[in-house]
Amino acid sequence: MKNFNELYKELLMLVDPRDKYEWIIDYGGGGQGISYDKKIDDNLVLGFNSRIWVIKTGNNFYCEAELPIVDGFASIICDWWNQANSDQRDRFSVTELAKVGLMPLMGADLQSGIINLIYNLIKMFYKLNVNLNYILYFVKYFYR
Repeated sequence: MKNFNELYKELLMLVDPRDKYEWIIDYGGGGQGISYDKKIDDNLVLGFNSRIWVIKTGNNFYCEAELPIVDGFASIICDWWNQANSDQRDRFSVTELAKVGLMPLMGADLQSGIINLIYNLIKMFYKLNVNLNYILYFVKYFYR
């Protein structure tokens, strides 16, 4: 499995947006899937144009979505999180995705879903007990 920096390097080497899309779709299809019995409403992340499930096993997250492009983005984010050290996790935001050129590939609805996915990873990882209105704080934080 690739580490945090290797994923960035590979994506940065791709210039054509179509190549990036293909890489993202392939990446999503190569991950660990989520079993059918775990695909329940409690594991759904809202805000995507596709249903996406996230489960936490130990300190690792596994994501799966119905649409291949959403599955790819979600898998990248979950894998980045799983392989990041604590300092990287503390700094993880959509800004990191912009650095590797992924933000221009996303429409507004997908960006919104990605922000919500990151919010949920943070909430689940740190076992925060917050309501969804608190996401406004995270949105401001992620876009600084």
